[in-house]
Amino acid sequence: MRKAVEIVKIAAIAVLLVSLVCLSLIYMSFYRSETSVEFTPKMDAAVRDKIYRAGYVGLMNETLVRPYFFGHSFGGERVGFLSAGSDVLFGEIITELTDFLGPDARFSSTDESAFRAVFESDFVYIRFRFELPRSMIYYMLNTDKILEEVGDEYIYDMAIAVGQSRQTYAVMRDLRGNYYVSYPDGNVSINKNTFGPYNDLEGGFAFTFVCESKEDTSLLTVGGKSADAYEILTPFDLTASSAVVETVEMPVGEDAERTLTILGLNPEKVTSHESDDGITYYDEGASVKTGKDGTIRYSALSAQYGIGISDIVGYEFSDNNYTVTDCVGASLVLADRLGVFDGDAFSYAVTFAETDGADITVGLSYVYDGFTVLTDNVYALKITVTDGKVVSLDCALAKAHVYDGNTTVANTRWRARLALVDSEAPFGLEYIQTIRNSRLNLSLAAFEKGEGKK
Repeated sequence: MRKAVEIVKIAAIAVLLVSLVCLSLIYMSFYRSETSVEFTPKMDAAVRDKIYRAGYVGLMNETLVRPYFFGHSFGGERVGFLSAGSDVLFGEIITELTDFLGPDARFSSTDESAFRAVFESDFVYIRFRFELPRSMIYYMLNTDKILEEVGDEYIYDMAIAVGQSRQTYAVMRDLRGNYYVSYPDGNVSINKNTFGPYNDLEGGFAFTFVCESKEDTSLLTVGGKSADAYEILTPFDLTASSAVVETVEMPVGEDAERTLTILGLNPEKVTSHESDDGITYYDEGASVKTGKDGTIRYSALSAQYGIGISDIVGYEFSDNNYTVTDCVGASLVLADRLGVFDGDAFSYAVTFAETDGADITVGLSYVYDGFTVLTDNVYALKITVTDGKVVSLDCALAKAHVYDGNTTVANTRWRARLALVDSEAPFGLEYIQTIRNSRLNLSLAAFEKGEGKK
């Protein structure tokens, strides 16, 4: 897998470099024709500013943003898929999806009525694992277009209206109550016949949203709290594959020195000690803790002592104005170097990526059988970036080994009602894998909605 990643990385970097050279030549040709203007170093720097993205673009791919759920409805027949089934159908629509997310789409604000109206006729529905910036989803699906300027609206799910007598369009929303409508530049055609053969795919089910089910509308009003109106409840007990999970042994000797170097500490200057509970502490302008349970925790005293994004990806960005996508890229580089991506049967997803204006936080999660895996630390790797510096990092190293066992969630609707009773705010539901007794266990989890919280 690592060899394949390297090949993709080299190819992506080559595309970026060619793009930058071409842009430079265009600028130079343009300004050469103007006797009063020269191609200045500042202009060249503006062209080259984004070359730092070559340091992480090779680790980006569509698997990191594959959805949690994929459903379609043609002629009134609804079929939806969770886990691996949603991955398959998502692959059929990536090209069309990018037309709704890209810079040429007519993207504007709308309201819930526009979202609800899509479900009155033929549609395709996609729900991501968590809300993610529009630009990041677009770049993950089109790594060769990472130099394009795309908006950063958050997207949690989207409904694509597939009409015969009108232009195909999409309505999207985030977890904060915002809705957006997107009309692609030109006509996008979604072939309904593409999805027909999948209707009999194992794992498909006739889905409804909570707001459409008379049996479950109580979930919208119980106790003055509510579930998301477009939450999906499976009509049956859900079963998924399980796995044996083991934590990765902490690095020692030269491997420990390498880990410290990755996290910006000088192994020759660092001081360390081990506690009675097996945690090793390292200090040198920042602190690192490693545990025998496969955890690594990094904390800088301030942004001044943090790990620079430019140091991580290997290229300098003159304005130090990194985006959420850039921080996702840095998290991918750190995860790769620290060994998170050596998790055997695990795959991976970006499950948190947002900014509050001052800090940018990114979370990467393990995925197994299409379901997000919740570790003791919640994420496989999580970083916080302030002023272009990583000021904190939490990492949980683990490996999954396939075995023949399965795990099941029974009595889904009753579990959903219980979650509502216990909740303190509007919430959403999601099937996840948790680690119990060193094995993966499928669970129905509730999370708080609003302000992007999960």
